[in-house]
Amino acid sequence: MGLGTLIGYVIILLLLILSPVIFFIFRKNGKTKIGIIISGIIVLVCVSFLFTNTIASFSHSGTDVKKDLKYANIELLEDFEILKNEVTGMPERFQKTILKITENDKNRLISEIENGEKFEIRKNSCVFLCYDYPNELVSNKSYFVNYKFNDEYVRESYFKKDEYVPIIMVVSLSIESNKLEYERIEN
Repeated sequence: MGLGTLIGYVIILLLLILSPVIFFIFRKNGKTKIGIIISGIIVLVCVSFLFTNTIASFSHSGTDVKKDLKYANIELLEDFEILKNEVTGMPERFQKTILKITENDKNRLISEIENGEKFEIRKNSCVFLCYDYPNELVSNKSYFVNYKFNDEYVRESYFKKDEYVPIIMVVSLSIESNKLEYERIEN
């Protein structure tokens, strides 16, 4: 959870605390119905933000991106721009992020994937996402698969910390553009 997400939750908490205060102010002035309506709207908006991933979608920062990419053993050395970030699902969490990266980073990462262990050209585009997780996948160890599918270079990774939910990262780079797309799945 990044700093932006934490700030979002603090603001929601403050609004939830403020809601009954607003109700009692209106009640004291003889406008109970208005107080109920305004307080109810504040509570509904806050609760809807808490039960969706809206805050996480909007507050994803460059630091969060770098932490996410570490799960796939990928490091961006130059500046990048977050073009899109979507987070869905609860309790399962699916995040899709698209970055605009430099040509140098793109070429270096494609080279890393091509020269990575067990690189292959594949006819299908998934490894960890398509199968039940084999028993030999041990906690606290990262697993990587590097492949090329169509015009994309892909690195999939699997990591499970202790007995928590496993994190699957699918990072793909297109030959034709400077966009890096990654999906983080906690399922």
